[in-house]
Amino acid sequence: MAETPCPHCGQSHDVAATTCPTQHSTTGAPLPRAEAAPSVEAAPSAPAPQPTALGVFDLLKDAYGLYRRHARAVLVTCAIAFVPASLVKSCAYAAVTVPQVTATAAVDALKNLQTEDLQASQRALQEAYTQHADAKTIQRLQADQTRLLEEVGRRSMLATSAAMGSFTAFILGVLGTLITTFFVFGIIVPLTNGALTIFVADATLGGDGGWRFAWNLLWHRIGPLLMTVFPAACLIAFGFIMFWIPGLVLGLLFAFVAPVVLLEGKRGRYALRRSIDLVGPDWLRVALMIVSLAVLNVVAQTIVAIFVPRSAPFIGAVLSDLVTMLFLPLPVIAMVLLYFDIRRKREGFDDARLRVELDALKAV
Repeated sequence: MAETPCPHCGQSHDVAATTCPTQHSTTGAPLPRAEAAPSVEAAPSAPAPQPTALGVFDLLKDAYGLYRRHARAVLVTCAIAFVPASLVKSCAYAAVTVPQVTATAAVDALKNLQTEDLQASQRALQEAYTQHADAKTIQRLQADQTRLLEEVGRRSMLATSAAMGSFTAFILGVLGTLITTFFVFGIIVPLTNGALTIFVADATLGGDGGWRFAWNLLWHRIGPLLMTVFPAACLIAFGFIMFWIPGLVLGLLFAFVAPVVLLEGKRGRYALRRSIDLVGPDWLRVALMIVSLAVLNVVAQTIVAIFVPRSAPFIGAVLSDLVTMLFLPLPVIAMVLLYFDIRRKREGFDDARLRVELDALKAV
């Protein structure tokens, strides 16, 4: 039956009827037809906006805020790896640089003796001749000059023996660079970076596990982490010997090895390959982070050099590392945040995914 009464007779007719049968005997009056509602096509959904990458300043600002809120826990997290490794590195560095420092000091002393004492002795003897001094005075001055010449010869032999030749000094410098670079990039930075990666991940999710939580989880994958970073550290160390540039490039490409091993569970060449893939398109932001770390390291060495003489390489190395430790968390935390941001931009990485990866690390 029709849903509404007929407009002609007021009665209801069959729903299939097209005319009102009471108006005309044959054709009837036409009934109005309900028009079909126009079909509404679903509007195409707008594509989801791509996440924007954070700038280096924003990352450093966020890192500073996290560092300030958790300063004590962050410093303890760094000190656990930094202090013992720094002592070992400083001992090794001092052992290979003390001969070179001794040789340099001997050469400097020889130069001072030649340029100051000899000139004074020659002037005194010349004045004695000019003023027609007595023979006893002239003999005494001649004897003093002879002793100075003998002392110059003796110190020259000592300086030559201490220097051990320019090639040996170069080898010692290379060894010092190798030891420093290996301990920095092979032990201190990877372990500190790994512990801070876990610390930052936990803090990002609202946790408050502290330094014990970070190092406990790091210990779960300490083997794969060291097996991965040692080859990378050797490559970086040899790269620094080759005029620094190859070492800087390799350090740039392997910047995300620690978070890849810890959070993604990769190891060996697969972790190195993954770090290179993450760095590649965002190399500029990673490079700026590494530059900030290098600048802080130079600032630390400059501050220490003002107060510690070169003749004390062990003390200078230890104090330089301690000052560096105060600044290190800022670029390292920013590097971890950059790792999260790169994955967020490319892979849709979010807190839920981070929680899954952190829980997987706990279960190891």
